[in-house]
Amino acid sequence: MDQDRGRPGTRGFPEVLRILVLALALALILLTLPYVGRLRAALGDEGVRLPLFILFTTAGLGFLAIHLRLFRGQPARWFGLGLFLLLFGLVFVLLKGPNPVVGLVEKVHLLEYSVLAVLFWWAFHRRLSGTQIYVHGLLFTMLAGLLDEYVQHLLPLRVGEIRDVWINLVAGGLGLLYVALVIRPRSDNNPPVGVAWRNILVGTAIFLLALGGFIHQVQLGYLIVDRKAGVSFKSRFDRDGLGKQNRIHRLHWRETGARFNPEETVAGYRTWAVEDFFLTEALRHIGARNHHLDAERPVMAAMEQKILLRHYPAVMKALHPRLPDEVQSRLRTQPGLTPEAPLPSTEMNQLFTWISLSGLWSVILSATLLCLTGALLLHRRN
Repeated sequence: MDQDRGRPGTRGFPEVLRILVLALALALILLTLPYVGRLRAALGDEGVRLPLFILFTTAGLGFLAIHLRLFRGQPARWFGLGLFLLLFGLVFVLLKGPNPVVGLVEKVHLLEYSVLAVLFWWAFHRRLSGTQIYVHGLLFTMLAGLLDEYVQHLLPLRVGEIRDVWINLVAGGLGLLYVALVIRPRSDNNPPVGVAWRNILVGTAIFLLALGGFIHQVQLGYLIVDRKAGVSFKSRFDRDGLGKQNRIHRLHWRETGARFNPEETVAGYRTWAVEDFFLTEALRHIGARNHHLDAERPVMAAMEQKILLRHYPAVMKALHPRLPDEVQSRLRTQPGLTPEAPLPSTEMNQLFTWISLSGLWSVILSATLLCLTGALLLHRRN
């Protein structure tokens, strides 16, 4: 492929340098994660639109300018490029997040991980040829996405979710589609089919273990049903865990004299601070309560208030400023919460409560063992 005129090749770039470029690209994505949240907090949802529009426009024009020069006098290449741009543009337009600004941030991920997949091909296409390079490219993209989302999970101003890993998978697929349609590499040294599938199965096993660890740490939660209060909600902690967190935080805040304003607490975190998930949950319930109060939904506001008073009392004690006494009195006397039909909170709904920890790892380890068994059988045959 490197000998063909007009194809972006690797002539003059040793393998170690190409791998280093790939590693630096991934490091750049990870190192900028906390600053995206701070930029959004500083500029607001409306203020962040213009910088992202400039980014998308600059990237698009730069992409076209480079290919106009590379493919000058090669009209046949424009068909593949046009098809790629049509598919990429379709995904770009259809990709919508929970709100418009989150959708724009996810479009940035689409650009980042498309480029990352192309860089993976560039770094390893001489080692992995044929189908292997594309499958391993997708696996690498998803592994990078898992690492990306896990780092976001640890940061106070970012949220890590499994949904975004699948977006990164689509982005990686688009990047590899660009390789197939536009670069069109030749595969002159395809390995035996058995060897290729052995490598693919080993790579899939590694990804499955990483996926299991991610879901375990980030997505698993508990459904807390408090029939006495007539409420239910999801949490990263079970009942005993919530009790333990309340004791730890109450003691710490009593010693430090900590008092905090919900609107200022998260914004005051250090850039690379590790998120306090107990406090974050409480702040989300506080935000939901205040939103329901503003929207004149007193029953929903009372439900969130009961969750806070019964399950996050340490946070409520350290709050400053507090709700006015008349509002607290109105929330306490609000009817509509019954033990027979606990009212569910909509906060923390991203958590998986439909599968247990043992159930998760039973599925993951079974699938991993199946992949490794297949790889071992193929290895012995070859």
